[in-house]
Amino acid sequence: MNRRKPSPSFSTPLSKRLCIGTLTVLTASCSVSGTDTSSAGHASLLEMQGATSTHEMADPRTARTDVQPSTGTLNARIALGPKAFLIDIKSPEYIGDATRYIDERVQRSKTGDSQASYEIHARVASCKRALDPGDDGEYKVYSSMGIAEQFSRRIEEEIESCKAIAERTDITGENWLSLAAAQGSIEARLMYAQNPRAAIGDLTDVLSDPSRLIDYRRNAVEYLSESVSSGNVDSIEALANIYERGIVAERFYTKSLGYWMALQRVHPSQYSAESISRLSSSMQTEQIIRAQELSSEIYRSCCE
Repeated sequence: MNRRKPSPSFSTPLSKRLCIGTLTVLTASCSVSGTDTSSAGHASLLEMQGATSTHEMADPRTARTDVQPSTGTLNARIALGPKAFLIDIKSPEYIGDATRYIDERVQRSKTGDSQASYEIHARVASCKRALDPGDDGEYKVYSSMGIAEQFSRRIEEEIESCKAIAERTDITGENWLSLAAAQGSIEARLMYAQNPRAAIGDLTDVLSDPSRLIDYRRNAVEYLSESVSSGNVDSIEALANIYERGIVAERFYTKSLGYWMALQRVHPSQYSAESISRLSSSMQTEQIIRAQELSSEIYRSCCE
């Protein structure tokens, strides 16, 4: 029996979810030179995405079987100061016809509502996950947790809710994640940088138009930088990882250290402290001084 992958809980702040689990590009698998547009470079950027989507279905342990309306993405901002904040997203529970849920948001999306566009993306991505078979090993994990039957029922309900989407080219023909990111959704921008496959397509798409990858890299960094300026701390961590690992942008350890230092200042953690120690141990004194200067600039932009 084929089942989809378990998804990480969205009750964890986004900055931490980007560091763990299988849906990680920014923090777990980022390393292609920013100027590399060869086919090998494309493969290393895109192939490590596997079949992951940029959003998850509701956790099967919290799925309900009674009839209820679909809820949108329940996001909240966790204040870390006068300006700085983390994003906390709780996975929505989708009940009922997916096309109806989407149609309720299309007009808002057309008028520039980034949240509406992001919610449409999330709904479509949930449908794709339900319709895309997983593997027996993953289903056995649910079985071992005692929730296999509930998970199977939730998948069947989602497939029924999503079956009309295939006939709606106005829905399937739009890249809602890219649209939401361009419109300014911070959640969408984080996911955009996290999953190039969802943003620009698979390797075949990129090889047919290499400029897509160049534009993607530029947009991802610009989006995250703008989000930092708006106060989003998740984006500081994302950029710290990007410059350290080198997929979305060219590897730049001094910048990475600067972002880690800024993150440690506004939201201290063992993870960022360890990253600072690791990078600093292999850098020259002048590089560390420049990173400290950069961290102050980042902190002023984000948090003052």
